[in-house]
Amino acid sequence: MLNHVLLEVVCMKNSDCYADDPIPDYCRTKCEYACYHCLLNSCKYLDFTSCENTLCYIGEDSDMEHGILFGGDMEEGEPTIGVDEWRRIAFAKIDEAYHQFMEEKKT
Repeated sequence: MLNHVLLEVVCMKNSDCYADDPIPDYCRTKCEYACYHCLLNSCKYLDFTSCENTLCYIGEDSDMEHGILFGGDMEEGEPTIGVDEWRRIAFAKIDEAYHQFMEEKKT
């Protein structure tokens, strides 16, 4: 069974404890940011956290090309207030995008 997991990944190479270490040969970003190659190679500089309440488009390199994470000015003083409404709207927009695509595909 296939499962999609969205993680927020961070490259820690430029932190104080790794600053003098060499950049790995497999690193396509020169340690500017983390990507799926870091996961594939079990990079020691990789760190991650969850990425809940995010609506995004993931490109061919599994990087987020465009997205909105719930938070900041969307919050109403508490980080959980408004999440249910955000989720309802996000689900509706995903369904809307699918249906619009299928209609345009017909023409």
